[in-house]
Amino acid sequence: MKLFLIIAMLRVKLARCLIQILLGKHSGGIPGSVVRSLEEIAGRALADNHLLEMCEVSNAEVVLYSFPKDFPAWVRREKAFDKRNVYFLKDVIVSPDSGMVWTPDGYIFQESVGSLQRILGWGGVLHEPLLPTSTNCIEECLIPCPDTGYFHWLLEIMPNVLDALDVAPDARILVSHKRSRYATDGLRILLGEKAIEERCLVQTSSQVCSRLIMPTCEPYSGFILPRNVEILRNALQPSEKDLGLKDGRKFYVSRRNSPKRAVENEQELETSLEKDGFEVICLEKMDLKVQIETLSQALVVVGMHGAGLANMIWARKPCHIIEIFPVGCYNDCFARLALTCGYEYSMVRCRENQTGTNGLIPIHEVLCLANPAHKEMQ
Repeated sequence: MKLFLIIAMLRVKLARCLIQILLGKHSGGIPGSVVRSLEEIAGRALADNHLLEMCEVSNAEVVLYSFPKDFPAWVRREKAFDKRNVYFLKDVIVSPDSGMVWTPDGYIFQESVGSLQRILGWGGVLHEPLLPTSTNCIEECLIPCPDTGYFHWLLEIMPNVLDALDVAPDARILVSHKRSRYATDGLRILLGEKAIEERCLVQTSSQVCSRLIMPTCEPYSGFILPRNVEILRNALQPSEKDLGLKDGRKFYVSRRNSPKRAVENEQELETSLEKDGFEVICLEKMDLKVQIETLSQALVVVGMHGAGLANMIWARKPCHIIEIFPVGCYNDCFARLALTCGYEYSMVRCRENQTGTNGLIPIHEVLCLANPAHKEMQ
């Protein structure tokens, strides 16, 4: 057994040496070159060289989610949120694509993307310090606004941008040239129709910045601070007077245009819901302003698990969210978001099938939740 241990350790060391030879010292030592918290190292040389100031924007808090007792154990009932800071930095490098921030000598600030998991794993940003960096140092004060996928962009990045603008209202917004349509839409709603031309700096590569404002990103993806919802509503949601609300609109958020998590009987569900007065909507075809205005009028929202359900935050109470989970999907982010918003929440799980898709929707179960009259007809 001792021999196997020695061999295993040698294999790890050899792999690290090969990685460093191929990709450089920084890549081989990535865990050691990640700064977990700038506040934690305040007063040390690294912080003194790059940290100008930090402002606290929210206190630490514990949020409890009052799910029924019969909900499955994987639906989490509580979350402790750390306090959030906005950091004023100097002489750092930032990626317009991910928002990751690092120093010229290779130290990555974990708070810029949230977690080591995002740096090393699914976030796909480990390679960014190895890419060419612009040779020009930007002197203007910048706020990064990366496009990180709709759910994370809307509920994590945009509140951070709003926090940063609150402490530095004249700063420019750093955006990627390959940003999504919703990122452009959001900035135009927030800063005006000419936001991209007048308030944003569009870049294709990582930039050296003499001044950067870096808000703290949430390390645990999918946990949304209640204040983030309020910040977004206050900044982007039209008033009821301006909107001209229609009472009680019911929506099914379709995934017919997305093969991911597709189920074979979704069309049948759409037809059944339309008979019950539901409107079938494809959010990816709407600009963000229309998405906000549409979901602001929702009384009931039914949808497959997917980023489109993040738009539930625009609805006003009372609202009922019915989430449909494909086979093998276990993610409680929208369940917790619904309770954060003060809505009623129900979940439905697809049934196993033999065709290799993501299951079959139990249509009658969905209809009974969406319209209790269906139960009475049984």
